Amino acid sequence: MSPVPTRAEIESVLVNEISKMFPDAANVTADTPLQSLGLDSLRLFEIFVLIEKEFGESLVDGPLTRGMLENISALADHVAGRLAAKAENSSS
Repeated sequence: MSPVPTRAEIESVLVNEISKMFPDAANVTADTPLQSLGLDSLRLFEIFVLIEKEFGESLVDGPLTRGMLENISALADHVAGRLAAKAENSSS
């Protein structure tokens, strides 16, 4: 079984990849509000595909909240929590 990526690792990947999706946005950081980037449903779907590809976690099967989509840091927290829970359940 591969190790669960840390929250910092998830956040780093998301910052890097999301900044590529929005090349006109200056200095995308973990605290950049996603809405300020012009996030729409297509870009959100692309982010979900990225998360599934990079981390093996599908977000389309769970509830979406404004809080988890507030910024990249919040999204990384959500993904890390889901991955940790999945790892905990599989080791039980």
